[in-house]
Amino acid sequence: MEFMKKFFLISMMITIPLLLMLGIFHIGKDIQAAHPIDGIWHISEIKTTDDIADCNFFDLVNNDSNFSIQQSGKFIHIRFDQESIPLLRGELSGVQLALTNHVLKFSGTIDINSKPNRMQAEIFFSDCQQTYQFSAEKDALSVSLSEFE
Repeated sequence: MEFMKKFFLISMMITIPLLLMLGIFHIGKDIQAAHPIDGIWHISEIKTTDDIADCNFFDLVNNDSNFSIQQSGKFIHIRFDQESIPLLRGELSGVQLALTNHVLKFSGTIDINSKPNRMQAEIFFSDCQQTYQFSAEKDALSVSLSEFE
C-alpha cells in the first residue's frame, strides 16, 4: 500500500507539470514576433485630402522628408527630425500602424513583402485640421539585423 501511494504521488508530480507545459505550448503556438520596421524612412508622393491647405507638411518636417522609427516588439516610436514635432507613440498590429501625440495622428499600412519595406500612411494635424497622405520607403542602409535571420 505504501508503494502505491508513493507511485501515485510521483506520477502526479511528473504528469501535472508536463500537462501544464503542453497547454502553454498549445496556447502559444500562433504567437509571432512583430515585423521589424525600425530605421530611417523616406517620404514620397505626398498629397493632401483637402483643397484648402491650412498648414504645410514640408515646413513641419523641416523639408527633410525623413522620419525614424524605433521599435520594441509591437511598440513603435516615430520621430521627425524637427524638434517642434513631438515624438509619436503607438503600436504595430500586424501590418497596421497607429500612433498619436497631442498634435498629430499617424496611421499606416506596411508592405512587408517589398524589399525594402514600403508604407502607405496618413498624418492628421489637429492644430490646422489638415490630413496628408503619403508613401514612404525604408532606407536600405538602416536595415535591422533581425531581417537577416
